[in-house]
Amino acid sequence: MKNIIKKITTIALAFTILGTGTAITKNVSPSSVIVLTTEAAITNTPKSNEQYIYDFLTTSKNEGGLGFDRAFACGVMSNIYYETQGTPFSPTTGTEEGKGPFGIIQWSNFGGNRLTLLKNTRPNDYKTIEGQCQFIKYELENTETRTITELNKITSSGADRAGNAAKIWNEKYERSNTDSTNRSNKAKEIYNNYNDYLNKKPLYTCKVTVNTLKVRKDPSTNNPYVAKLYNGNIVEIYKEQPDNNGRKWGLISPRFLWWVCLGDNSSSYVQKIDSSSSDNPSILPLPYTGIVVTASSSTINVREKPTTYDSPIVGSIEYGKSATILEESGNWGRIETPVKGWVCLDYIKTNAPEIFNDVNSGEKYVDAINYVLNNNLMVGKGADNNSRKIYFGTNDILKREEFVQVLYNYEGKPNINGATVPFKDVEKKDWYYNAIVWAYTNNVVKGYSEDIFGVGDKLTREQLVQMLYNYASSRGYLSNYDSNSVKGLSGGFVDSISISPWAKTAMDWAVSQGVMSYRKDNYGSSLLAPTSYASRAESADMIKNFVKIYK
Repeated sequence: MKNIIKKITTIALAFTILGTGTAITKNVSPSSVIVLTTEAAITNTPKSNEQYIYDFLTTSKNEGGLGFDRAFACGVMSNIYYETQGTPFSPTTGTEEGKGPFGIIQWSNFGGNRLTLLKNTRPNDYKTIEGQCQFIKYELENTETRTITELNKITSSGADRAGNAAKIWNEKYERSNTDSTNRSNKAKEIYNNYNDYLNKKPLYTCKVTVNTLKVRKDPSTNNPYVAKLYNGNIVEIYKEQPDNNGRKWGLISPRFLWWVCLGDNSSSYVQKIDSSSSDNPSILPLPYTGIVVTASSSTINVREKPTTYDSPIVGSIEYGKSATILEESGNWGRIETPVKGWVCLDYIKTNAPEIFNDVNSGEKYVDAINYVLNNNLMVGKGADNNSRKIYFGTNDILKREEFVQVLYNYEGKPNINGATVPFKDVEKKDWYYNAIVWAYTNNVVKGYSEDIFGVGDKLTREQLVQMLYNYASSRGYLSNYDSNSVKGLSGGFVDSISISPWAKTAMDWAVSQGVMSYRKDNYGSSLLAPTSYASRAESADMIKNFVKIYK
């Protein structure tokens, strides 16, 4: 029922902290990073303290984490590594008796009462990694706000940003000047090792040949599945491993440590293909977003339980509206908006050609539209209940505020914490207000002038590329990008003379990194069309290309 959706676009994300062979995985946040120190560690999947801490640091505030970027997280991890040497990342490092120090931060009552505050604030779980992470959040929001203030002053990017974050964390949060240089260097090492692991290559590419193929966190049918693949889905295999029952398993994502069964002694569930023949790999993990599609009904029911038996109706969703599935139980999916409950998955379609009347199978932008739809970045333009038609708005032009909202959605809609913007055409009541505030405060957009953003204006293709470039820079993704080596690359296109001076660096970047979505002239030549307006389909394509490279 659910087709190829979520792009596992990062081949492998990894960094080395200890060199101990500890594997750290995450299957929630798209911006998460794995600690994966050896090839043998790929099969070592128990939950680790490192994993929990890193996930907590990078998970958004709305989901209970700190919402740190990768550089900040590496800086904190470096400090915790130094604080817990001997029992790395253990929440019971040190002594809880007397004045301490104790825990992953080595809280103590020397010069204060932080250890006592830990115990009083988290009386039932102060000895656990979960309780101590939540206490870090409590301190940063209440008694240690100066740490966040100083971290937000960092303007560097990449490994330098991680190193500076380590120093500030040590001096402000740890309240120490000891080992600041060593901690900074360790943070840089952690950050750089992440990039080294990006070069890991798959063994081969294959296509699923059975109706459904379950994705599991371990190469065993004894473990629950986390997602499903469907007939025709394309995946890359990074490692093969047999089990004791004659089955062969394939690792499809070193990032998440996801495995699928490739077959047994009598049959095969996949077929090897030429990796250049498809845009791969594709998978549908939870959560995912689909559209309500029915044959005649204007709504579908939302029920209290995942069944029609003894399960009261608690609400409904209209035809053509989106629904984000957080959990599956049989043929039912759990949702939280517009009302909490369960919906029948027969009416939640996730493949664009099955939903939108202006998207056809085999068209250029199908995969891109699937990606932005199922990741809740862009949804349809509306549904006509009388004609039973739903439209994505493939050729409609995107407006400036709409694309900023797409980036804000991708970022996870972080809290703007009372920040404002100087633009006269942006008001707090506007649906895109938080998105523009976030983009402005993170240097993703600047506006036309000091007080005009340009709300309602159509977005040009070079403006879109500039926003993506600014976003990549703000997230530290360009730390190893050499702009001088590709300077003028976009000048090789026949319409490059139309590129605005302010957009040339970003356009060079988009061309060199494979972000650009090209148009064709009457002779089949690729065009940049920099000053032409960006369609919704083109915008979706560039978002998909961007994520494939940087996530």
